[in-house]
Parts: sequence; structure tokens; C-alpha cells
Amino acid sequence: MPTEPDSPAKLYRIDGASQSAIGDNARLNINTYSTPRQLVERPYCVTHCPLGRDDVIVGRADLLDALRTSLIDGHRPVLKYLAGVGKTTLALQLAYDENFFSRFEGVLWADIGAKPQWGALLRRWYRGLVNDPAAESALDSEQDWLDAVRDAIGARRMLIILDDVWLRGDAARLMALGPRCAFLITTRFPQLANALADAPEQRYEVKKLDGDESWSLISSLAPRAVECFPDDTLRIADSADGLPLALHLLGKQLMAASDDDDRLRDAVATLLEPDGMMDLPVPSADPDDAGEEDATLSTIIGRSLRVLGSEAKRQAFLHLCIFQADPHSFDKDTALACGVSSTLLYELHDAGFIECRSRGRYTMHRILAEFGRRRLDADTSRALHRDAALHFAGLLSTASDDTSDYLAWYRYEQGDWRDLVDTWLYHLAHAGDGERAFMSFLRVFFDAFWWWGYYLRYDYCDALIKIWRARNIAPEIRDRLALLDRFLDAYPAGYEKRDAGDWGMVTRTLRTVRALCDASPESGSDDARQVRGFIDFFLAEALAYGGGETQAAVQAYRDAIDHFSASDQPWVSCWIAFYLAQFLWENGDRAAARENVQHSLALEHEGEPVWERDPEVLANDYRLLAEIDLAAGDFASAARAARRAAFYAWLFQGIPESADDYTRAFYGEITHRLAHLLVAHAGSHAAGTSWIARDLFAFMLPARDDAPEGIASVEQALSDGDTVALAAALFPNFPDTPDSANECQRRVCLYKNTLLDALDEAPR
Repeated sequence: MPTEPDSPAKLYRIDGASQSAIGDNARLNINTYSTPRQLVERPYCVTHCPLGRDDVIVGRADLLDALRTSLIDGHRPVLKYLAGVGKTTLALQLAYDENFFSRFEGVLWADIGAKPQWGALLRRWYRGLVNDPAAESALDSEQDWLDAVRDAIGARRMLIILDDVWLRGDAARLMALGPRCAFLITTRFPQLANALADAPEQRYEVKKLDGDESWSLISSLAPRAVECFPDDTLRIADSADGLPLALHLLGKQLMAASDDDDRLRDAVATLLEPDGMMDLPVPSADPDDAGEEDATLSTIIGRSLRVLGSEAKRQAFLHLCIFQADPHSFDKDTALACGVSSTLLYELHDAGFIECRSRGRYTMHRILAEFGRRRLDADTSRALHRDAALHFAGLLSTASDDTSDYLAWYRYEQGDWRDLVDTWLYHLAHAGDGERAFMSFLRVFFDAFWWWGYYLRYDYCDALIKIWRARNIAPEIRDRLALLDRFLDAYPAGYEKRDAGDWGMVTRTLRTVRALCDASPESGSDDARQVRGFIDFFLAEALAYGGGETQAAVQAYRDAIDHFSASDQPWVSCWIAFYLAQFLWENGDRAAARENVQHSLALEHEGEPVWERDPEVLANDYRLLAEIDLAAGDFASAARAARRAAFYAWLFQGIPESADDYTRAFYGEITHRLAHLLVAHAGSHAAGTSWIARDLFAFMLPARDDAPEGIASVEQALSDGDTVALAAALFPNFPDTPDSANECQRRVCLYKNTLLDALDEAPR
């Protein structure tokens, strides 16, 4: 008769004639448990649970509640996911939950695996249920044992846990023994879970732990290690990729070393190594494992390969291990580039070695990937990485097709494209040619710095260095990365470069990088030439604004322009021509400044469709041209240039993309400088500056959604010499809130054609 739910029985160990209470934290290294007041009928038993119960459980409360409800309601839930994620631990938690198991007339456990030991398993079940040595002597065949266990279970409603099922037939064989029993099944194979669950909603994926949960688990196991080495233990926790088995092994290793500072330091250093975790021993609580080779995390995972019945499948698994693991993913075309067909891909998914993400993308757990990489020989690994690098290089080339020179640079703001770049660089780094890989990395770094980092500290540049440093690369490469860190720290952000930053450090780091490029076996590559072209430009800035070396700076600017013109990158050339013009203007060479700003405008091809123009460089060019023309007393030309400068700065808030903090800051800079220009010349050229101001006001008026105070406010601000008030009176205001980007773009698109049509009208 079952124990009443409101008075759960305490579990006791049955060891011959003796009984000893099992504490709450006891290990389940047992054969049979029962309740002392029902030894004869033995309605409660837990047989042969192979693991300990001292493992800490984190982040599973909701799943445990769902499983309890499912089993009580008579369903057959199945826990699925890869080995070590905690499926068995969850099943053990239910087996030890007295308030839960008291609802059943006993608990039976079967550790099935790839090669079930049917004889030993059935004997344990029979002895847990009957414990009649005399009757056992009459049981000869496996079928005899099956019949005896079926008769012993009879009509009881027991909880039967089938752990680590590999074949559907194995589970079916045991489920036939208890027609009224509740079954909880664990398996690492998704397709098997689909077949065994009695309803789709009864398939429960035991997900890996997230970062906070992993950190919590490590902290609970090894608090002193976390206290002494917080950053390192965080990295160690992350290396487990949320796999509880690995986290427990790591935490216990740290805990064992926590009493001695030197030993703890050594343990941390060991576990930070790529192989540190894979070789950790996994203690066995199963007496049947005695005498076997000591298990490690690596060997535990290796046993899963038994399900891959062919060499082709095993090789396919190893080939996929070269890809970046979760959270990264790959698609069928990428797998095919490394020799893995769609058929093999599907079979590996069905066997639980890879997961399918949305839109036909797949991923592999980091520990599985690391396991496979250790089994690939170096030559095969490099060859596969080369194939993958070629595949991703082709994708990058395709992604830039049919895009104008200027618009193509927006890819540095696109997450999907940056992910492609990172994956391409990852495979290059492991393809056996370190110099080529690093030169490609340098090109991406300087391209990204040119696109954005020149004005604002660009997190993508920092991320590139961080990611590359985390890879297992040569010491000399780490030294080069340190150079780039110093370069980023030294280069001044913003538009005002004079007397800013550490130009001496900029010069030293750039010259060192140039020397490395010149000495590299890749010195003649397109990547190296691109890097040297940008080094010429950034050195020109350092010489111009840090060293005061005018002629050397001008020559460096011109060298950079020539390089990018020769490499068919007119948009880059037009920007550098503007920077040269700005520098020459600041140094009093009006004629040369005008020549170079006109060259910049010619390179930008203002006649192209408005969506393909770069409003930023055009606004800068015309703002500088307005300064030059106004200084020369050419008010008509200055008015036309000022009008264009204001238009393109305004256009930048919606074309080619919606506004952001950068475009707003740029609009403010251009409008402020135009207002400052008029205020600065109002004293000596009152009539001319007033005329230009009136023309600007009339030109921009159609784009204003606010109610301007009228031309009187323009005249008043100009008379008062108030630059801020003049800018506010002349130019439309854009909303400056986090959600205002679309509104800015709406206004630009609404009034774009009106202003574009008026752009070439005679000044008013």
C-alpha cells in the first residue's frame, strides 16, 4: 500500500539486515532504497541511480515544476539535449523529492546508454521489487527476468525513469513492463525525443545555463576562487558554455585547490588553457565502472560518437568542428564548402551533435566543437579552414556588389556583414598563414577606423582587437595588437585635431606598423597597400597637427590621394582631398585650398542620384568653399556654397540612413560654423553677410516644421554677434530624442525635392 502523500516516507539504505538513514545530501551510489515500515511489501524503491545528488542545481525550478505536473497528469515527458546538460540531474531531483514520489507506488531507475546491460538492470529491478533469492534461482533467460519484473510491477502506478536512451526499442521494451506506470525519459537525440514523448508539448529541451546562471554555479562551488580571481573565473565559467557537467567539474577543481594560494593560482592558470577543461576527470559513482579507464569530460563526450555508425558521419562531425561554435552559426552552403553534404548535416542534427537555428542555420556546442578539434590532425584542420576562408571571402565580395563606392562603406555598421568579416578572419587565422591573416585583419581595422573611428571612438575597432587577442595566436601578433591599442588611445576624437591627442604616439605607432607591412611576406598584397594608404593619411594628420611639418604633411596627404585614386576608391580620395584643402586653408594657402576642395567635389560626382551621394563630405566641401569665397569677397559664390553646405548637412539626417547621434552632431557642427562665419564677417561686410543670411533663411524655410520668428530674428542675431541665436534662426531644428530617428528621416524625405529644386536658383 502506498504511503499517504501528506506523510512522505524517509528513504533508507537496505544493506543486508541493517538500515541506515540517507541524508538530504547523500550520493546516490546505491542499489536499492525502501521505506522501513514497508520492507515486506517494498512499494517504494529507487534502484541503481548512477550519479551523486550533491550537484548544485541552478536555473531549473520552472522545468522541474512542469515535469512534476506532467508526470502526475499521466503524461510521458522526455528530456532532450546533449550529454552533460543536466538531464540526469533533473531526473534524480525528482527521484529524491519525497513530496513528489510519494504520489507513486515506487521509483525505478534504468541507466540505459548505448549498450544496455539488460541482465544487471533487470536483476536490480527485481530485487528492489521482490527481493526473493529463492525465486531468482528459477530465472534463467532474459525473458524470464522480463516476465518476473512485469509480474512484480503488476498494476502498480510507479515512477520509472529511463535515463540516456539511445534506441527507441530499448525504451519500448521497458515501458511494456508497467502499463500503469509513469515514465520520465532522457535522451541526447532530438528525433528520438520526438518519437518517445506522448505529445509534442511533452518534449522538454534542457537548455544550457546562461551566463549569470553559470557564474552563480561556479561561485557556489568555489567561492574563494571567485573572490581571488574574479575575471579569470568568469572566463573559466564562460568556457563551459552553460554545460552543467563541465561547470561542476571546473568548480570542484577550483574548490579542491582553494586552501592553498599557489595551488589555486596554478589551477586557475590550467583551466584557462584550451585543454584544461577537456582533461578533467569525471568521478564515477557506478560500481559497474570499476576497472574501466578513468573517464574525463573528453571521453564522456567521445562515447556519444558511438551513435554515428559510419566513418562518413564521424568525419562530417569533425569537419563541422572547425566552425565557430555557439553563439555563432553556419548554413548548409558553408558546411558544403567543408565537405559536409546536406544529408550528413541532417543526420548529425538528428543524432544531437548540432542544433538547428531559425532560417536554416546550425550551431554546435562549444565543448563538442573543442572535442572535435582535438581529434583533427593539423594538416586537415588547416585545409578545412582555408576552404572556409575562401567561402566567406566569396560571400563578402558578393555582399559589396552593385553598391556605390560610398554606400559600400556602410557595411561597417551592419551586424550581419561584420559577422561575416569576423568569421572570414577567424578561418584565415587558423589556415596556417599567420602573416596573410594578420594583414587582412589590419586592413579591416584601418578601414573601420577610417569609416568611423577617425571622429569617434569606434567600439568595432576595440572589438576587433579584443576578439583577435582572444584567439590562440603567436606572441608577436599580440605585440602588434598592443600597438593598435596605443594608436586608438592616442588618436584624438572629434573634428578639431589641432593641439589634441598624442600625435607623437600616433606617429610612432603608425611608422612601426608601416615597417611591419614593408617587411611582411604579404607586403605586395592588396590588403597591405590599403593599409599603407591609410597610414599615409593618418601620418599626414599627425604631421600636420602634431608636428607642424607642413611640406611633409602635404606630401603624405597627396600620397594617400594618389593611392586611393589608383585603387579606384574615389570616395576615399575625395575625403582626403577635403582634409588637405582644410589644412592648406588653415595655413593661409587660399589658392591651393580652393584647388583641392574643387578636386574633392569632382571626385564625389555630385551629379549622381541623391541617394548615392555622401552628404557629409559634400557639406564639408561647400562649408569650406563658403569660407574661401567669403574671405575673397565673392558673396554670390559664398551664398551658393553656404546654401549647399546647409542642404547636405540637413540631408544627412535622413539619407542614406536615418539620423543618429553622429549625424545630429554633424548637422550642429556645420550649421554652427556657417553661423559663426557670417558673424565673423558681419563687422567688415555687413551688407554681404546680411544678404547671405537672408538667402539661407529663405532657402531653408520650406523645411521648417516649427514657427520661425521671421527674418527679424536673423538680423537681430547677426547684429548682436550671437552665433547660437543665428544658427537657431537660420536652420530647421530636428527632434533630439532616442526615438526621433524616423521623424528626422520623414522630414528629409518630405522636403528633399523642394530644396533640391531650389538648390541651383540664383541667391535671393
